[in-house]
Amino acid sequence: MTSTFKRSFPITHITTASAILHIDGINFLTDPVFSPAGTEWDMGLTVLKNTKGPATQLEDIPVIDAVLLSHEDHPISWTNSVGAFLTAAGFSRHKTEPRNSRLVLDFKVTGIPYQHLPEGEVIGFVLRAATVRERNGLPNVIYISGDTVYLWEIPKVLLEKYHVSFAILNIGSAEVAISDPPLLVAMDGKEAGRLFREIGADVLVLMHYESWEDFPENRDQLRVILEQEGVSDQVRWLELRAETKIL
Repeated sequence: MTSTFKRSFPITHITTASAILHIDGINFLTDPVFSPAGTEWDMGLTVLKNTKGPATQLEDIPVIDAVLLSHEDHPISWTNSVGAFLTAAGFSRHKTEPRNSRLVLDFKVTGIPYQHLPEGEVIGFVLRAATVRERNGLPNVIYISGDTVYLWEIPKVLLEKYHVSFAILNIGSAEVAISDPPLLVAMDGKEAGRLFREIGADVLVLMHYESWEDFPENRDQLRVILEQEGVSDQVRWLELRAETKIL
């Protein structure tokens, strides 16, 4: 595949939805979580518990240029994590609002509004390089879903404005028992495959499906699901701590 960026594009996976995107000399950190294994968070509706700690410790993280935080009110992100990179006041001043864009060095970062719980808005991100190639008149971008459920509006929003070169999707098939059947609060593998096809992306990167008790689909199961969805050849699997080249 031809690169749409200046140099190679590796990702260092830390845990769950936490990863460092090393793009053209800029380090983007997604949804940082650095709490040790066995940490619990009482969310009211359920208690969340991680089964593994971060593969890379906080003190070993390189200089971070921008933190991409999909939901600012989530206690998991703020516990031992986001506060190491920015203050609450700084976050409020520099955060990317849904439907708005912000320049981060050589990138235009656009917030895409989505949903995690019925009353809770999260945002995904579109990253567009200052010097970017186009396909069919649309700029090549990186799309990061954040912790959203599948919404039919997602393909419409993306297809109107962008060609998605790389789709980084948070999945997990997590459920909350507040209804019958339980409420799905994260995409499952089948929905990820469907969304990937619908947005016409080139490469699929999956995160947010391991290291927690409430994620029922493991990598082996996801391989089968994505094979059934007809997208398995376009998946780049991340390995914890290692840099995985996406290009």
